[in-house]
Amino acid sequence: AGAGVLTDPNGEVMTIHVHSGLSEEFVRNMQHIKLGEGVTGKAVAEKKPVVLYISEYPTARLASFVVKEGFQTLASTPLMCAGQVLGALTLGTHRVRAFPPEEMELLAGIGQLLGGAVQNAQLYEQVQQELAERKRAEEALRQTKEELEIKVADRTVELRNANEELRASSLY
Repeated sequence: AGAGVLTDPNGEVMTIHVHSGLSEEFVRNMQHIKLGEGVTGKAVAEKKPVVLYISEYPTARLASFVVKEGFQTLASTPLMCAGQVLGALTLGTHRVRAFPPEEMELLAGIGQLLGGAVQNAQLYEQVQQELAERKRAEEALRQTKEELEIKVADRTVELRNANEELRASSLY
């Protein structure tokens, strides 16, 4: 079972964005994790992969949910990009299990790859939002221009009519 979490902009809270093999109750209760909480918060705070057995679980507030889910061993790696932590990938197993160094290296490598992918996705979303905002601004400008052109045309007709009335009244 596992979950992918992303940090909020200030890096203090992590929110589950994807998960597999977890109960909805577990996801609901673990939805928002603070920096340093649980295996995920510890991995993010330390900026390195962390493995914990349930007996070592650091956060009492969350431990009961982990126990209820049946996890014995948890591993988490931060999603890193350019030295910045963007989130974490956390795995849980129902067995007491040591993760050997080669598996931890693999997990860290996956964290680096996913960190780059997350950053690219966030940059893409930001560009899309900026383009949409620019399009809205251009549409508002076009609409304002059309409204001004109509007002100028109306005012021109009013002035032309006023001039004709003045000319007509000055002839008499």
